[in-house]
Amino acid sequence: MVSVNTNREAIYSLVSLLVKKAGFDVSKNEAEEELKKTKENLEKLSHEKVSVGNKKNLDKLIEDLKVREAFWENNAEVIGRSLLEDYNSGAKYHSVKHKIDSLVALANEGTQNLEFSFIYTRSIELEKAFKELESKVKSHDYTNYDEKEMDTKYKSYLENKLKSLDEELESIDKELDNLRDIEAKDVNIVNKIRDYNETLSNNLSKLIKVSENTIHTDIAFDVWEKLETTKSDLEEKLESSVDALEKTENLLAEVRKNRMGLNNRKDVLGAEKTRCTAKLANINKSLDEDSYMNLTERIMDVSNLELARLELESLKNKKEVIYVDANKVREELIKEWENAPKDRTAVETKEEDNAQEQVTTEENKVDNSTEEAAEEEITITKVTEEDDLEKTNIDLDTNINIEEDNDKTVEIKIEKKNKFDLEW
Repeated sequence: MVSVNTNREAIYSLVSLLVKKAGFDVSKNEAEEELKKTKENLEKLSHEKVSVGNKKNLDKLIEDLKVREAFWENNAEVIGRSLLEDYNSGAKYHSVKHKIDSLVALANEGTQNLEFSFIYTRSIELEKAFKELESKVKSHDYTNYDEKEMDTKYKSYLENKLKSLDEELESIDKELDNLRDIEAKDVNIVNKIRDYNETLSNNLSKLIKVSENTIHTDIAFDVWEKLETTKSDLEEKLESSVDALEKTENLLAEVRKNRMGLNNRKDVLGAEKTRCTAKLANINKSLDEDSYMNLTERIMDVSNLELARLELESLKNKKEVIYVDANKVREELIKEWENAPKDRTAVETKEEDNAQEQVTTEENKVDNSTEEAAEEEITITKVTEEDDLEKTNIDLDTNINIEEDNDKTVEIKIEKKNKFDLEW
């Protein structure tokens, strides 16, 4: 049973060595966390404002983050953790061979042509750069004051524009009211002139008919002269009235044309006012929220800070195993994998069950010693926690469950815990 645990420890140790040579630590979950942060930054940048000034940096940053996203999705830590999962599930060597080969290749690449002196020098440089970037990210004001100033000026422009629009709309409304009054008066005048012309026309027709009928009759000259004079006056009045009607109708048409033009202008100004009002609302919201952070610059600095931290961690991991031969580790890993028990899960469960021990203690001595002997229990006087641990040699890594049976005895169950108990 002990060999099973030893085999698990060996597999874990060998995988851990290869992962460290690649610059990572299989006991951490850095890849998943970094992948999550990378995706979050990509999502933020997809909604970032694009301007002439930041377009180039924004495009480059998005491209870099996509490359990093692909890297975190399949690096040494991910492969190492996947191998340990495969081991725990009982996978055969042939099914994980490609993963082991990939991990060994990454391990060899991780420390290829790497010297201890370089790690030392590079670590000092990175620590300095890391502290400077960390200080900048914590204290630097990433507010885009140019953009804020532009929005402030644009707000002022829109407010003046809206004021001007309101004044013009007010003036148009007054002019429209005036034109409606003029139009109403002109319509009334036109109608009256038309009625007057119709009356004159009827009277003239009657006089013309009378005049025609008196041509062959004996009518007094003064009567005939008076008739002709009246007819002539009516003709002049009708002609003058027709001319006045035409002018009045032309004026009415002009008034109506101006009114329609003002209504169209009013519609255009109303639409412009709606657009300006919406823009002003958006700018006021931005100014109220003070949302003018230069997100691109900040993410670039945070990204560089993370890169410095990750490289420091990578160098630290590589420093521990710089002289380890990855190919020999591969040979040992293959050997241990092929020697692993076939049914690991069942054997490990049995091993844990067999590792349990029970010890009973007694707080006070009981009066009936014969009954105590028949039960064949181990009893000890209640002691302090430190004495109890010291007497029973309990490892600090074991789980201790204390269950009270009655007022006099306490049963202590000790469950041994494997040093490497991986649960993925």
